[in-house]
Order: sequence, then C-alpha cells, then structure tokens
Amino acid sequence: MTTQHAAHLYVPGDQPDKLQKANALSLASIVVDLEDAVVPDRKDIALDALPDTVETLAGVSVWVRINQGERGLADLDRILRLPGIDGVWVPKAEPGPFFEEVVERVARESEMSVGVLIESARGYVHRHDLLSPTIVTQVQLGEYDFRADTGFGPLTSDSFSHLTPLRTEIVMSAIAHGIEEIVGIVSADFTDLETFEKSTQLLFDTGHTSRACIHPSQVNIVNTVATPTEKDIAWARKTLELFAENEKAGKGAYSDADGEMADKATVRRAERILARAGD
Repeated sequence: MTTQHAAHLYVPGDQPDKLQKANALSLASIVVDLEDAVVPDRKDIALDALPDTVETLAGVSVWVRINQGERGLADLDRILRLPGIDGVWVPKAEPGPFFEEVVERVARESEMSVGVLIESARGYVHRHDLLSPTIVTQVQLGEYDFRADTGFGPLTSDSFSHLTPLRTEIVMSAIAHGIEEIVGIVSADFTDLETFEKSTQLLFDTGHTSRACIHPSQVNIVNTVATPTEKDIAWARKTLELFAENEKAGKGAYSDADGEMADKATVRRAERILARAGD
C-alpha cells in the first residue's frame, strides 16, 4: 500500500526557514505564498527570494500563489522565467482581464498549470468559466475570504457544514471539466487536530481529492485520511473478483458479499480505491 501525498502546504514566501522545513514533509505540493501570508512591505523580499526558494525545494512539486492585479502580473513575470515551478494559484479568481491574461501567458510561455482559488460570490457564480481552460488543473474554495465576501459567519466546527452545498457544486463543476485535483479548504486552527481530522474525512467523502494545510501538524492527518485502509483495499479486491465472476456468468447486477446490490458503479468505486492505494 502506498501512502498518499495529499496535503498541499502553504508557506509564506518570505520565510525561508519554514520552506526548508516543509521540504522534509510528505506533500502533494508546497505552495509558496506571495499573497495574503506576506505583508505588503515584504512582498518584494518574497519575490526576490523566489529563485533560491525554488532551488531549495528541488524534488517536491512547487506551486506559487501570486498576488492580484499589477502586483500579480509582476509575480508572474518572475515565475515564468524560473524552472522548477509546476503551477500558479490565482487568488480571488473572477472572470476578467487579469485572470484571462494569467491563463493566456502561462499557456503560451510555460509548461505550468493554473490553480483557481474561488473566494468570492462572483467567482463562485462564474465557476464554470474559470474552470473551463484546459490549463486549469486544480481548484480550491478559499473559504475564509469567501465567508467574508458573502457575509457567512466565521469557519468553526459548528459552521463547517454551512457551505457544504457550495463545496459540492465546486466539486461537480471540477469533475465536469475534467479537473482531478479538487483541494479541500484550509483550516486556520492547527491546534484542534481531532476536529481537523473529522472535517478532512468529510471533505474526502464529498469528492475532494486532497486538502490545503497551513501548518506541518496537519499534513500527516490529510495523508492518512487520503490513504485507503487495509479493510477498504480488501473490499475493493473482493468486489472486482465478484464482478468478474458475475460478468462471466452474464450478470450485470448481483448481490455482493454483504447481500447488497452491486454493479458497474460499485466496481468504479473499487477501482478508485485501489488506484489511490497504488495497488
């Protein structure tokens, strides 16, 4: 069984010590944050450090969250000249000249991908437009900004479920556009790991394929939840065996080992589990 690397860790671009520590973790990617995690008078410092940062992080998938507007385009100018960066996250993504220019330039001048952070009502309403470019390969709901933009209360364990329908819509939009990396929301509370584990399980149960983190303590939890258990793997293998036997007997639908109806849809679930397990 292969442990899944399903955590994307955001690290401030002006804090090289944290970036070096992050490099030792089992991550789907490190997201070098040039936006909200860096105060305005240190953004030039973070941008100037980017070449050394990327070189330090060799061997791990590196993404960069750029700023918005002219500042974001300046970030992009530097990023497009650097090797070793796999993609850029566009914050507070909304249809318009800025988003279109980022997508066009990345597609034209590099082999990188684009991640879409939906953080406003307008971004949510236009999610299909934002996710339609083929160069967009990842999506995430930036829930803290989204809640601030829409007037929803703060994200807590009690309010977590309030935006479940919207998260589900984003998952459906992503799947419809062939986007496989659907990143679960950040939790700023890195002390209550029990609640974080429960919410991570809920996110994976509702179609998310990974989760964003802001602290190393969250990383192993995400990877553990993303990795199928031995029980899941045994079920998946048995399901494929039963399907093959029943298909050979001319049965498309049949009763599984628990007496429940099973068919090709059950097989697809089993295949996904085994793919995640590296089986």
